[in-house]
Amino acid sequence: MLSLQGSAFMLSEFIGRSADASQASGASPGRVFVGHPEKGLAPSFPAVTPAQEYPETALPDIQPLHSLSASGARKEVARRLAAAALLPESRDNVLEVVGVLHSYSFVLEAYSRNLLFMAERQFLHAFPLFKYLNGEIHPRKLLAHWSQDRLNYEYAEYCAKTMYWHGIPKLHDYLQGSEFKVLAERAVHARLQGNRAALFAHKLCPAFLEELVRRTCYYHVLGQFWRVMSRIFSTLAERYAHGEIRSIPDIVRHIAAGLGAAANLPLTYSVQFGDEEYELLPARAGLHWLADAAVPYAEIVFFRAAPPKGVFSYDASAGLPGELADFCFGVLYANPMTLGVAGVAPTLLIRDLHRHLGAPLLSHYEGQAGDAAALVVAIGKSFQKAMFCVTNAAVLGLAPDEAAGRRAHFDGWAARILTTRIAEWEPQP
Repeated sequence: MLSLQGSAFMLSEFIGRSADASQASGASPGRVFVGHPEKGLAPSFPAVTPAQEYPETALPDIQPLHSLSASGARKEVARRLAAAALLPESRDNVLEVVGVLHSYSFVLEAYSRNLLFMAERQFLHAFPLFKYLNGEIHPRKLLAHWSQDRLNYEYAEYCAKTMYWHGIPKLHDYLQGSEFKVLAERAVHARLQGNRAALFAHKLCPAFLEELVRRTCYYHVLGQFWRVMSRIFSTLAERYAHGEIRSIPDIVRHIAAGLGAAANLPLTYSVQFGDEEYELLPARAGLHWLADAAVPYAEIVFFRAAPPKGVFSYDASAGLPGELADFCFGVLYANPMTLGVAGVAPTLLIRDLHRHLGAPLLSHYEGQAGDAAALVVAIGKSFQKAMFCVTNAAVLGLAPDEAAGRRAHFDGWAARILTTRIAEWEPQP
């Protein structure tokens, strides 16, 4: 089993590799991208050298899902999950998954930085008009923002609000507790100090700002989660460049190791006004990166999510599930579309991924996508493949040691994964 108890050494190695790469490229220490994430600079994603070529391989006795009965398909998916090979093995799949995750590392670093900025520096701002600028308010930045020459931070907010809507069990319980209410009240009073009208309104309706603070906590938690995932995906591309990553199982095990290394990182959050710091999520709350961010994220964003406005009817005849646990609008269920309308969150992400795709992956797409609309679909498909690998890594890492427990664990996840679009990526007969 790939332990998820965490190891400081493993995490420091992941972060260290990213920092070394950033310093070598001239970036500031600790940053995991080359160039600025707002700009459409192609990342230094390396081409595959002859030494990295490998033959088309697959599990020796792999069975296509479309040729199996329902029970047989479930057993096959469970077996693949245990072998870190949920996504079929092929050169194209390896290139697409590594390439899109490398681009995603750029995007996640920027998303994370913006969510943390909003939670810490835009705390309870009545009119946060410049919340996507990260405090860099100058004419050139404003012009780029207004002309849409920027990352779509709206997608990051969509994910944060979706997690807030569904709720993270342990975080939700803490945010509803008496200790948090005291901490939130202190922070609210510090923020509104000197504003008599706002303080009076807060006294009339104290629950309003308290709930906004709860939502802000979700922003910060998601920012902390994405910051680590960005480093995991960045080092994946580095290892691929060095010939250490050659197959889908290699990708899955790398991600699983990263999840394990970060498992016990504490999730904390505070805001500062003047010289005083106000805790909102203290370490004593006992929130940790894996259990209270990574696992809920996979559940909510990969499986449940919420139907984007404009592409799904909300009327009674549409049959939206009555329980949030029954929602199935996540990444693993998504049908890639060419829509570019405002508010369609997945399309916003695809645009951001496109800004940072490396030359090898763009060349790969040129042979498949004849126009811009087809390219959107191609990137969306690659991203979905990558998320199946991330899901496999999470399932593999969470598996218990005991044999019977492992079988039940993989079988349960297999039943759920079979309801997604996993069959779409099976080799065609």
